[in-house]
Amino acid sequence: MISNTKIQNIFKYIFLFIVGGAIYYFAEVLFRGYSHWSMFLLGGVVFLFAGEQNEITEWGESFWKQLFKVWFFTIASEFVVGCWVNLIFKWNVWDYSNLPGNLFG
Repeated sequence: MISNTKIQNIFKYIFLFIVGGAIYYFAEVLFRGYSHWSMFLLGGVVFLFAGEQNEITEWGESFWKQLFKVWFFTIASEFVVGCWVNLIFKWNVWDYSNLPGNLFG
């Protein structure tokens, strides 16, 4: 039988995933005018990763170091998801090929 603590944790992670996904998705809609459902999924994963920083890091680790880890994870995840969505699946959701500093369009 599943304990109440495990059920609470499952609901906590589902809630955090949905909140993070919604924030990420609607932030992109606010600034760009549109988004893609894959950004909702990415936002949920990033939000869970950010929330876990407090659980998996050492007690004395600085806030800025944790923030850098989340920032780096977010940038790397954006790149990987962008490659999957645009280059592998060829959904052509974003096209940054005309902007300076882009990798793979």
